[in-house]
Amino acid sequence: MFARRLVTSVSLLAVAATLACTPRPGTRLPVSGGAELPAPAGLSVTADSQGLAVSVGWQGVDGAAGYRVYRATAAAMVADDTTLLAATSVPSWRDDRATAGQTLYYRVRAVDAGGVAGAASAAAMVTTSDGMADSRARALAWLNGQQEGAQGFRTTFDGTYGPAYKGRVEGRVADLDELPPVITAPYVAFSQAYSSGYVGPVSGTWGNVAPRTQYRVDVYSRSDVDYLQGSFALRADGTWTSGKTRVRAGAKSARLVRVADNAQVARSGWPRRVVSGVAVEVYTRVDTDRHLATVPLGADGTFAADGIDAGGGRLTARLANTATGRALNSTEWAGDVGYPSLVRSFTIPFNDPAYGYAGGAVRGGFRPEQRSWIYDDALAVFAFTATGQRDRAGGILRQLADLQQGDGALAFSYDVRRGQPFDQYIRSGALAWVGSAALAYEESTGDLAHRSLAVGVGEYLLRQQVSPTNGFDPSDQRFGSVLGGYGRYDENFVFVAGPIAWASTEHNIDAYFLLRDLGYLTGDDRYAQAASMVRQSLLTHHWNSAEERFNQGVSGAGPDTADALDLGSWGGLFLLAVGERTKAERSAQYVGRFRVTGADIRRSSDPGSFNETYTSAGPIDGYQPYGRGYDDPPRVVWAEGTLGAALLRLRLGHDISADLQSMRRLQAADPAGGFVQVTQGRAAPPYEFHVWPSVAGTAWAVLLTRDPGLLWRPDRR
Repeated sequence: MFARRLVTSVSLLAVAATLACTPRPGTRLPVSGGAELPAPAGLSVTADSQGLAVSVGWQGVDGAAGYRVYRATAAAMVADDTTLLAATSVPSWRDDRATAGQTLYYRVRAVDAGGVAGAASAAAMVTTSDGMADSRARALAWLNGQQEGAQGFRTTFDGTYGPAYKGRVEGRVADLDELPPVITAPYVAFSQAYSSGYVGPVSGTWGNVAPRTQYRVDVYSRSDVDYLQGSFALRADGTWTSGKTRVRAGAKSARLVRVADNAQVARSGWPRRVVSGVAVEVYTRVDTDRHLATVPLGADGTFAADGIDAGGGRLTARLANTATGRALNSTEWAGDVGYPSLVRSFTIPFNDPAYGYAGGAVRGGFRPEQRSWIYDDALAVFAFTATGQRDRAGGILRQLADLQQGDGALAFSYDVRRGQPFDQYIRSGALAWVGSAALAYEESTGDLAHRSLAVGVGEYLLRQQVSPTNGFDPSDQRFGSVLGGYGRYDENFVFVAGPIAWASTEHNIDAYFLLRDLGYLTGDDRYAQAASMVRQSLLTHHWNSAEERFNQGVSGAGPDTADALDLGSWGGLFLLAVGERTKAERSAQYVGRFRVTGADIRRSSDPGSFNETYTSAGPIDGYQPYGRGYDDPPRVVWAEGTLGAALLRLRLGHDISADLQSMRRLQAADPAGGFVQVTQGRAAPPYEFHVWPSVAGTAWAVLLTRDPGLLWRPDRR
C-alpha cells in the first residue's frame, strides 16, 4: 500500500526537476529579465529522527519559480545532474533518502519560469547518526530467515508400499532442528528376539515410567490380526515376564499400557529417545482415511510402524502436533514443489494452537506458518532493495512473475511449502503493492527484468477502474476509483466467485502510485490518465470533508464512513505527494485518535489471545488499527500501522525518535529480532490479530530505518 516516484537514472531525475519547476497554467511568476538567478543564501541543514531525515532550508530568491536540491558525500561536490536530489517549489526540502550514518553535503539552485537554473549556493554539511542500525540488522536477519525453507518437516517413506502391502513401514522427517527438543521416552522391549514360530513364555525390560504399579505390559501375537496373549506386571528391577503363560506362534509385540485409561505409551521396537510434541500417524485411504497406527518420531528423524495392512488403499504418514492434532506435513505432499523465494509472513511458535493444519478426515490444506501474503512479499522486496540485498528481492519478484496470471492478477496469498494458492481471491491493493515493489527494485538496481510484472498489474487495474472505457457513467459515486478485485470467502470459508463492487480507499491509494509511476516510466498516457482519475476520485468521493479525513471506501450505495488507521496515515502520505499539505496535516491530526500508550505484551493461555512465548520489558506506545464503525476494535499497538504513521510524521517534519524507541521495545519481545504484529492477540474474525513476529511490521522497520524515501515520493508538478 505504498509506492513512490520512480526513476531509472539521474537523467530522469533531471527531467523531473525541470517539470517540477515549470509553472502551472495561469500562474503569474516574476521574470528574471534574462539574468542568471543568484545563488540562494542562508542554506541550513539539520538532521533528526536518529539520522533518518535531514531538513534543508534556505532563503527564497526573487524571480524563482522553483528550486533544485543537490546532494553528495564529498565536499567538492558539483551541483549538476549527477548530484540532483529533488525539485521543489518552496525554499525547503525534507530529505529521507538513505540519510542515516553519513556525512552529506547539500547545494541549491533557483530555477526561473523558463526552467533555467541559476547559480549554486555554497555547500552545507551535516553528519548524521544511525541510531537504529543495530535494530535494523536484527530485523533484517529475521527477515532473511523468513525467506529460507525452514519448518518444512518433509515427511517420506523409505520404501514403496502399495495397496496390497502388509508388514512394517519405515520413513523419516526432515528439519528436526525446527521441532521441539528430544526427550527420553517410556520404553518396553523383549529380552531376546522371538521368532514367529516360537511358542512359550516371553520376558523383557521396561523403563521411564513411574510409579510402575500404574502400568502393565500387554503381549500380542499376530497371525491375521493381533491377539492379546496376556497382561503382565512391571517388576521393580526393570523387567517383566509372562511367567508360565505361553505365547502362541505369530509376530510378537509388547505394549506398555497405562492402567488408568488403557492408553498405550510405548511399544516394542519404538526408539528410547524421541522428538517431543510430535508423532507420526499412519493411515490408509480408499474413499476416506482409516487410522492404522500412531508412532513416535525418533531422535534421528526416523519412524517405523509394525503390522500395517494397506487394505487396498493408499498408505500415508503424517507428522502431527500431539497437543493440538494439527498436521505439520505428510507423505502425500512429499512431491509438492514449493515457492521457496517467497517469504513466510509469520513465525508462529510451535505451542500455539494455530500452528499446523487443522484438517478433517482427509487432510489437505495449508499450514498458517507457511503462508505468504503477496503484500508481505512486496514489502520484503522494498526492505531487501533498501538494504542492497538484490538477490533476495529479485528472487521474490521472479517467483511472483511466474505466478502471475494471464490477466495480470495474483492470488492474495500462497502456501510456500505446497506450492499453491492459499487465498484464491484477488485484491487490487495488494496487486498494486507488488507492481510498485517491482518498479522500486528497477529504480534502485537499473534492472528492468521485472517491468513486465508491474505492467501486467497495471493492465489489471485499468480493467478494474470505474471509467467510461469500462462502461461506467460519470454519475457513479465510485467514478474514477479502482474496484476491489475478484472473489471472496463466505462465513463457512467457501469461495464465492464474482467481481468486487466496492472501491477501497487504501486500494486506490496503492493503485494511484503504481499507475502514476507506470505513466512516468513507460510514457503510456493510459496510465497517467487513469492515475489522474484515481487522484480526483480520492479527493472528491473518498475524502470526508466534514471530518477532514478519508472514508474507508465507496460502494454503489455511497461512502463507507468506517474509521481505520491506514486511512489517516497512508492517506496523509498520498495527500503530501499530490500537493495537499494542509489536508495531509489534518489527516495526521486525525491519526491521533488511534494513539495507544503504555501497552505491554503479556503471556496468555486463552485461545482467543494465545501467547505463551513473547513478553515486553517496558511500555509500548503506538497506534491501534481500527476505530469507529468497527465492533469493539482491539486497543493494541499495531507494529505495521505504527511505523506507517511514523513515516507520515517524518515527512511532515516531526522528529520520530520517540516512536522509534517504542518500536525498539516491541522488537525486544522477540530474541530473533522480528516485530510482533500486535501487543495482544484477538484471534476471532474479523480481526485475526496475533502476537507473532510478522514480515509486515519487520519489513516496515527495515525500510523506515534504512531508506524511507523509497516510498511514495511527491508528484512531478
